[in-house]
Amino acid sequence: NGNPDRPKADSAEGALQAARNFLQAPKIDDPAINGGFLREDAKLHVIMVSDEVDQSEGPVNLYIDFFKNIKGFRNDALIAVSAIAVPESGCTMSDGTSLSGDARYETVVTEMNGRFQPNCESDWTTMMQNLGLDSLGLQIEFYLTRAADAATLEVCVRQTGASDPTCSTV
Repeated sequence: NGNPDRPKADSAEGALQAARNFLQAPKIDDPAINGGFLREDAKLHVIMVSDEVDQSEGPVNLYIDFFKNIKGFRNDALIAVSAIAVPESGCTMSDGTSLSGDARYETVVTEMNGRFQPNCESDWTTMMQNLGLDSLGLQIEFYLTRAADAATLEVCVRQTGASDPTCSTV
């Protein structure tokens, strides 16, 4: 459905639904479509860019729950959702065009450890740099599949430049 005030616009934009469609079965499992894209141990960073309010069907919590479940329980560090979109308060483009916003993108970004930038800002350099750094971040927590046996627990630390680590029993 076209927006008569913006003839080149698609007024039915829904980046949340588009991301969900891409990341759910059957597409995510089909080798001919998206199969192999989602890797268990790799960080997933969804980045949405839009100049319209989100018109995805369903409440925002539907998408937050979906994204949180992609990587599984206690794997919050392996997924982030970011957006360059119209803020809830709306904004004005450099050409004077006023854009209406809503809270959907900002809410999902806040809940999903992402970054948000109003798309009316003409310089996205810092946002792009930060998104790149975020996507390359190292995993800092590793969860055990069972309780550790204290009798066999050993901690090793390797000093920069040292060939062998220093180990001690805990």
